[in-house]
Amino acid sequence: YNVVSPVGENTVKMTAMASRMNTLAGKTVCMLWNSAFKSHVTLPVIEDALKRQYPGVKIVPYTDMPNAFLPEPPGTPRKQSEALQVLYKEKGCDAVISGNGG
Repeated sequence: YNVVSPVGENTVKMTAMASRMNTLAGKTVCMLWNSAFKSHVTLPVIEDALKRQYPGVKIVPYTDMPNAFLPEPPGTPRKQSEALQVLYKEKGCDAVISGNGG
């Protein structure tokens, strides 16, 4: 008998995730929305909860940020991603909340 595993093999190189911050107190959190689901309802609630839990947190609301976009296909120019990274730096973002479900 030959046995074949249904699990398969890894075909994507794994990368390490950024380390988590210990706290959001005194940090700037930028919020993004892609106009899907109901983030226009939930992101303001998340903002209020963060402000209650973390003293001095600054929230940049999704209304002050461009709409989130779908990931750019591999091998294509990353103009939208690069422009968004510049904006994060301009706004002083320490963390980003992009949508919240779907």
